[in-house]
Amino acid sequence: MERTPGPRKLPFSGYCLSRVEYPPLTNTTNMDYKMTFRLGAVITAGFLLQLVRSQDHVMARLERGGNVSGNTYCAPSFFNDGSTEHYIDGVTLGTITTTATGFTSDANGWNDRFFDGTGTVSKLEKGGTFVVAITTGQATNSHYYGWIDLDRDETFEATEYIGHFQGTGSGVQGTLSFTVPANSSTGYTGLRILCSSELTASPDPCGGYAYGEAEDYAVLVAPPSPCAPVHTEGTTQGDYVSVVLLDAVPVGLPGGAGQFPYRGINEVLHLAAGSAHDLAVVSGDYDADRYMAWVDWNADGDWDDAGELVGEVLATASNTAYLMDLNVPDNLWGWFTLRVRCADSNILARCNDETYGETRDYMIVVDQPLLPCLTYNYLGSSTGLGIQHYDVNGSNGDVVPGHPNHFILPLDPVVHVSPGDALDIAVTGMPGNEGNLVVCYVDLNNDLDFDDASETSDYVVGTSPGQVMNFTLAVPAGTLPGGHWVRISSYGQGFEFVNGCTDPVAGQVVDTYVIVDSPSGPCIPGFGSWTIDGHFIDGVQLGDIQNTGSGTRFGPVYTDHPQSTTDLIVTHDYEIAVTSGMQAVSTYRAWIDYNNDLDFDDAGELLGSATSNAAYQALSIPFTVPQGTPLGEKHLRVRCDFGAEPGACEDGQWGETEDYRVSIGTNTGVVDHVVDEWSVMHVPGAQELLVIKETGTFDGQVISLFDASGHNVLTKQMNGSRVAIPTDELPDAVYVVVLTGDYAVRTKRTILMR
Repeated sequence: MERTPGPRKLPFSGYCLSRVEYPPLTNTTNMDYKMTFRLGAVITAGFLLQLVRSQDHVMARLERGGNVSGNTYCAPSFFNDGSTEHYIDGVTLGTITTTATGFTSDANGWNDRFFDGTGTVSKLEKGGTFVVAITTGQATNSHYYGWIDLDRDETFEATEYIGHFQGTGSGVQGTLSFTVPANSSTGYTGLRILCSSELTASPDPCGGYAYGEAEDYAVLVAPPSPCAPVHTEGTTQGDYVSVVLLDAVPVGLPGGAGQFPYRGINEVLHLAAGSAHDLAVVSGDYDADRYMAWVDWNADGDWDDAGELVGEVLATASNTAYLMDLNVPDNLWGWFTLRVRCADSNILARCNDETYGETRDYMIVVDQPLLPCLTYNYLGSSTGLGIQHYDVNGSNGDVVPGHPNHFILPLDPVVHVSPGDALDIAVTGMPGNEGNLVVCYVDLNNDLDFDDASETSDYVVGTSPGQVMNFTLAVPAGTLPGGHWVRISSYGQGFEFVNGCTDPVAGQVVDTYVIVDSPSGPCIPGFGSWTIDGHFIDGVQLGDIQNTGSGTRFGPVYTDHPQSTTDLIVTHDYEIAVTSGMQAVSTYRAWIDYNNDLDFDDAGELLGSATSNAAYQALSIPFTVPQGTPLGEKHLRVRCDFGAEPGACEDGQWGETEDYRVSIGTNTGVVDHVVDEWSVMHVPGAQELLVIKETGTFDGQVISLFDASGHNVLTKQMNGSRVAIPTDELPDAVYVVVLTGDYAVRTKRTILMR
């Protein structure tokens, strides 16, 4: 077919790759070979042909069906004597609109119309119901049958038969209807319309008939988003992507004339946020196609936002590689679609239909620093493999199929276990469960990878539809208290188990959260959805406790800060400064476990609460340390919640909990001990205070110095009868000296004046 390309833009400054010998490709789904990257040389056509020929199924597309149409379906046969009245005179389905096509005898009645230009290809949306309108030939008694290969296995099976009608006259339209399953895989498949003089209850799409005709059309099965463009002549004339390489490593199978012109997201690229990469696109046989690449960095399905165009190049030679810069934005995580397009077009957009060329989509996965490693698989549960239902220690949930086939789901109610206990997990498989490999994990050391000792269960291979598969994961003594991730993975059939961060072939991955309680510390509340929606604590400030800017989505449900402490004085007034999280409305509450019984529910232990009405808002919780509070170290708890005000130990839905330490000291206003057996002296101009014992020694006692605001500025162990306290770094002011020991607490005031 001749083409006269129109005016072209100037080509992008591209580069070529050196020719490299690849090893034989024995596993086309795991190409781990490398190639040496060198600028300035050309990948030759002979090398690319050698690469293509190494793929058996690629060659099958080139050897069967039309010339290079990509049609691999069986060909029915007809006895026709060179002319017949039994034929198909037109087919209409979406953008397939052939009319007055008559009878053609050069193909013995079988006509391959795959990618035969405008009006021969249509797109079908998943879940939709469609009607094929067929125009009859001259005979008044012809029979018309239809099939559509809905499972895309390159055969027309009896279950894919869409119906029959008998013609009633010349040029009359009849219809056949069918529905595309919502869980169908994305890609091209075949539609066959067959006309015969014979009526049969079980027509054979590949059989032999006396008189008649058959026509095959290509249809693209796709979801409404992201868009899947149609190429009406596709790769038939050499307009294709020979190979895509990321940092010199080939991504997916090579291209060639006759391959279907849309490849769904069946290749995964795991990249790091902020990383830079070389994306190389190698041109096909046609030497003047336009090549473009985009990444949908905001995952809105349209590739038309600022910064989403990776590059554009007009090829000037066939089988030549051109480089583009693929830069992953900082502070990004999730699943993002990379689209590479080729077309003989002056203006190539992300979603427009084209005549010649192809479109390929890839999945880029960027890990979130606070979440377990992310996975992706293309097939998901579309083959009947996956997870219907999961149960962890009696708390359970359902899994809804869909992209990206990796889900973060809560447990309601929250599951609590103690070190030394176990997690009992039950997984219900889907209808296609036979051969499905399922494994469960628990991240015991919170390093987000599931590959450490004792973190993986035994795997189970499904044997029956809807089977309930049971797993046990031990929670060893010594496991760190707080939240821990649990991963439930369905890997599909024929999968070689590796570790919990490996992308499944099919099936689904579910991540959920459990609480490991402390055997000796305070209660740990859980939250069904913890900080997923942005209800978190971004800062806590009280005296020497200065923890600011610490909150984030997907942060831990519970954090203990044992080294973050401050001193409090009995009867003194204080304020806890709390910075709210990214959600406007959250409630913040604080407690001190004054009697050290680890529960925060005694009278006076709730210090107060504050509710935010803006993101990252400064809030204050004032409180007074009650008279008579036992001295010593206590737990301070600050908790964020949304929609409720539960107690310090109750489970909630959204939020987090943080624990700190406070040390309660005596009120600096108490009267001095009646026996004045010690004294504090400051000599003007000297850089020290002298603490003097009138009788005996200070051995075993502690001296503390507090400023006028009640902050402890110095603590010193006492020995002997005369102790010097350095004051060279203290400003002139009034100070309180507290002597602790001999089962008593005594105070004196002193003034530094130098």
